[in-house]
Amino acid sequence: MRRFLKKIIYFLCLLALAYWILSAISPSCKQWITTRKIASKQSENNTTITLAYSISKDRWTVFPIRKGARFLKVIANPEFFLGTDKNIDWLLDYEILDSDGTILESREYNETSKINLYRERYTKRILSNPFLVEKNRYLGTGYEIIIPLAEYKNGRKIRFKWRTDSPEMTGLSLRVARLRKNPFPKNEIRWYRLSTSKKEELSNGNIYPQFDLTQEEKLNLLKTKWQFITPEEADISSYEAVRVGTISKNKLRKINKDFAKPELIDTGKKYSDLFNLYLNSGKDGIFKAPSKEESEKAYNLFCTLFKNQTLSEEMKHDWDKLGMTAIEISCGNRKFIVVYEKEDRKEGRGFFMFCQNQHSKKMAIEAPHRFFDRKTGRIAYLLMLTGYYSAGAWNTVHRYQTPNNVEKSSDMAHNPDTFFNSFARAFLNTMPPDSAMIQLHGFYDKKHSYKNSYPSLVLSEGRSKPSQNFMMYANAIKKVLHTNVFIYPDDDLETLSAKGNISAETFEKQAIGQIFIHFEMNNDIRKLLLKTGKIRYELSKELSLVIHSKER
Repeated sequence: MRRFLKKIIYFLCLLALAYWILSAISPSCKQWITTRKIASKQSENNTTITLAYSISKDRWTVFPIRKGARFLKVIANPEFFLGTDKNIDWLLDYEILDSDGTILESREYNETSKINLYRERYTKRILSNPFLVEKNRYLGTGYEIIIPLAEYKNGRKIRFKWRTDSPEMTGLSLRVARLRKNPFPKNEIRWYRLSTSKKEELSNGNIYPQFDLTQEEKLNLLKTKWQFITPEEADISSYEAVRVGTISKNKLRKINKDFAKPELIDTGKKYSDLFNLYLNSGKDGIFKAPSKEESEKAYNLFCTLFKNQTLSEEMKHDWDKLGMTAIEISCGNRKFIVVYEKEDRKEGRGFFMFCQNQHSKKMAIEAPHRFFDRKTGRIAYLLMLTGYYSAGAWNTVHRYQTPNNVEKSSDMAHNPDTFFNSFARAFLNTMPPDSAMIQLHGFYDKKHSYKNSYPSLVLSEGRSKPSQNFMMYANAIKKVLHTNVFIYPDDDLETLSAKGNISAETFEKQAIGQIFIHFEMNNDIRKLLLKTGKIRYELSKELSLVIHSKER
């Protein structure tokens, strides 16, 4: 009998050990909430999941207020893509209305949310805490705003909007809850028994300091009986429901963002699949000029990608006919459509990327001399990963694989009959007047001097006189790089200008306000941009802010 009991005990111990190992190896969240009826749930691995609403920046999101409600709790988390800023400043507007639509109260709260990223233990998945699991967005720290309703007995609706000047912020996830029951008197006694540090901890997420809380708000902070509510049924279909969760800290480890190597952020590999595609695109190509018919087909396909940032099966088939492969691929927190040459058709037609979840849809980047102007191709690739550029283009054969400037040359900056130029034409046809295309180049500074000075950066628009809009971008570049920027033709450096550049000529003939920036860098500037992720993000952000300032 004893032996039998021992066997049972050993067997149960083995089962418990196996369960512990399996839960440790795979702590992924599987029981997500998918219905509006259930607001939150505790999953088996102690992950709390809550339904939130990604509210609009441009119009109000309305929640009903039940008659007799004394408090509302609003939990707001900014949504963002990875950027250099450690904090995001944002502003939440709310209004309380009666049944006739009269505004009883209008308030705004200015908040700063911290960005903390974590890696889930035993996995390579990057999270924020709380985290958003859809569309590769992350969440900043949330705020619990307690709104007392005693003064607004006729209040029947509350509505919200948000504002920000930070281009990293892409949305605001909002949860609104009401108390199920009124506070009990015993909580008043409980509040005064708390230590000072505990009181401060409880009120830390509130909109007031602890010493400014009213008695009702103090009691409210001790309550956990909240019931989450949904937006008004009439409008609910227009709001995006997102699933927000929290994982206990013992299941997470904090990580530092490595912006110098963004391809490592989510993959954990030496090189991401996307970067391997980029590297492979520059191998073994023999230039063969496309026909005018092929260039025109590529132009039409590029137009569709610029407009829609989506890839259909029909488009994949059309690219295949042109000797190109088109796929969707993720890298870090970015999603891309990549168009590249098939292995048996490497004819120098180019490598192209379109970002599907970008901050700004109005900038593109080109690197036409990737193998000659050293580092420019890699810099353009890393700039694309910042998310501020809608698309990018790279050459895939050396500019001097054919004699320079001959008809049908392999130089993408001087041959008009290329997919590269089709890309530039498509940008002009689809992008609004306040957009910009940046073309990266490199030069050896000791070969060029102007008034006893060696330039480190030369900017040109390809015109006889730079436009006022172009100078706004030039000033933004000066602000970030802190170097002496030469502007052609004011600083007479014709050999480093965009004179003869096909993209510049295309812009001059066809642009309706779009800006072309010929961006010539010496080796020091190229090193700086290649090695310093923060500078790449700041440069991209400042250029994007120029576009936003022109919109206003």
